[in-house]
Amino acid sequence: MTSPWRHRVNDPRAAWLAWGLLFLVLVALVLAGNRRTVTGNYREAALLWFRGEEIYTGAGTGFLYLPQAAILFAPFAWLPLMLGEIAWRAVSVGSFAIGLRRYASLAGRETGAELFPLMTALSLPLAFSCFRNGQSTIPIAALMMIAVADIADRRWSRAAAWLSLGVALKPLVIVLSLLAGALYRPMRGRLLAGTAILLASPFLFQAPAYVVSQYQSCAASMQATARLGLDAYWAHFFGMLKVAGIPVSSSVQTGIRLLAAGGTVWLCRLARDRYPADRAAVWLYALSVCYLMLFNPRTENNTYAMLGPAIAVFCGQALLVERRPKPAAALAAAAVCILGSPQITKGITPPPQSVWLAPLVCVGFLAFLAFTLTTRNGGTG
Repeated sequence: MTSPWRHRVNDPRAAWLAWGLLFLVLVALVLAGNRRTVTGNYREAALLWFRGEEIYTGAGTGFLYLPQAAILFAPFAWLPLMLGEIAWRAVSVGSFAIGLRRYASLAGRETGAELFPLMTALSLPLAFSCFRNGQSTIPIAALMMIAVADIADRRWSRAAAWLSLGVALKPLVIVLSLLAGALYRPMRGRLLAGTAILLASPFLFQAPAYVVSQYQSCAASMQATARLGLDAYWAHFFGMLKVAGIPVSSSVQTGIRLLAAGGTVWLCRLARDRYPADRAAVWLYALSVCYLMLFNPRTENNTYAMLGPAIAVFCGQALLVERRPKPAAALAAAAVCILGSPQITKGITPPPQSVWLAPLVCVGFLAFLAFTLTTRNGGTG
């Protein structure tokens, strides 16, 4: 028999309350003059775009996204400063909570398990810094979770729309878009159409010559960003190796990324062919995010907010469905290690190099996923 205490803890209303409280905390931080925010870059880019001025620095710093992201942020940029900050965080919290709810529902659909509260307990702390900073990492993670839920339900057009919107906000979403196109034939034409609309949309808001110039500046900025990914310490696979005294050249990194991409496609295809659509979609998000964390040139510790839902869903499945407390505890410990990675590692390596624990944990999580999948475990995790 389920105890009343366990029922209360596993009540989805508790999770929604947690997200509401998070929003109130963020509002308080904004009103208190929170300076740990990146939204100034988005706001400045939006205002510069509509003035027809250069929105990129060309140095791999400042605004690092497609011009579409500046356009999408314009409604927030036009609001008074604090109101815009609060509105952006309302969208971030709301979209992430909805995305996590849909992702949890995918994993619990077959068994009827309620995973949302536990997933909130693990995902929210990992994402807090991103919420506080107003990073677009949060809404793109939300859009990716919503997209895989729609893929599971065969809502191909909606899934393609979410993915296209995600790419507009941050190009990292292209990884999931490519995986979806490779694995699901109905997605291919829709994603191509979404890409065409995405590329054409800036011409609705500015003169063609200006749009072309900003696309060129965007390409140059992304090249500079990639170069910085080689020079500095980042929280990805190659950054971890660099801290260990194993630098990897740009050409070798490219080769490893391509091999890893092929391996990711293979694992996702294995999940698609082996599991029902809802379970396969859970794997699709988890594997795509693992690839992003390990091989995106500019992965930060905060970027691991995207990995939180993936760890949380397998932890919830192990604990609440499969009744395997040891794997669940290990996954919860993995989330704690990522959350505390800067503090844990700063006593071992100096702060610029305190980036190795999160990717190390991600490698372990990916190994767990690969082992689980290739040994024909029938569960989500």
